[in-house]
Amino acid sequence: MPEGYVPLSCFKRRAPREAACSPGVFMASFRRSFTCNRGLSFDPAFAGVTMRTCFGMCVLLAVLLVSFFCSATLHAAETEFEKSMEEFVKKVIQENPELIYKVLNDYVKERKNRRVKDQQENAFENRVTDDYGPEHPVLGPEDAPIVIMEYTDFECPFCRRGAETMRELLGIFPEEVRLVFKNLPLKSHSQALPAAKAALAAKRQGQFWEYHDRLFAQAGGLGEGLYEELAEDLGLDVPKFNADRASQGIADQVEGDMARAKDLGVTGTPTFIVNGVVVRGARSTDYFVSIVERLLTLEDKKE
Repeated sequence: MPEGYVPLSCFKRRAPREAACSPGVFMASFRRSFTCNRGLSFDPAFAGVTMRTCFGMCVLLAVLLVSFFCSATLHAAETEFEKSMEEFVKKVIQENPELIYKVLNDYVKERKNRRVKDQQENAFENRVTDDYGPEHPVLGPEDAPIVIMEYTDFECPFCRRGAETMRELLGIFPEEVRLVFKNLPLKSHSQALPAAKAALAAKRQGQFWEYHDRLFAQAGGLGEGLYEELAEDLGLDVPKFNADRASQGIADQVEGDMARAKDLGVTGTPTFIVNGVVVRGARSTDYFVSIVERLLTLEDKKE
């Protein structure tokens, strides 16, 4: 028999049943089992360690089993709670649809207002510098403390809304606001550039704002026929009008506005620069009123 090998037959010999609870008999049997092989001898200390190890493993197993059953019970309770809450929420929604809509609507409005406020604060903190010349169309007094640069596109529906807002703002602040028109025809709008040149040609005959309003009013039909038709309706010298809108001077002016917009990071229309505060998009009249009033307060503090 190989040294250190314990055959399975040695472990089949058991103590008498009546001695199963007798420590002495158990130890004697244990001794015989481990001395079956001649090369082995029985060590009581080893037996004690083995028993303690078995006991520890039993305790660990018991703890794991208890933990498992407790976890299973807790999970079942959580699942039941989730089902109950789901049913409760469904019932509330079904019975109070208007309330749910109002809560969601108020939440969306609050988020939007917060975002708009953050954008406005950022614009005030990062004001830009822009200027204009005698070639640019203007409305409002020359000495107005608030100057608004309006970058726009005649084929842009939002620009039309922005133009209406500017007229309303000038009505509210007739002495405080001056509006400067600048062209930013987008490449995605095929008639934006021709319309911009036509409006500037009308300016050379003193009819820019009238032509401007009619272009926006008929923005869906922009084209060569409309440009001449509007010029005739306004009583313009049509041959001069056509020559001016094809001139290099007007082309250079439009390109100059576009280059300036690019330098300022203006890529969309409409964009307004209110004393250096950049406003992107067609905001409400109240939004612009709040900006103008804030800027007027800042101007008063300077004085």
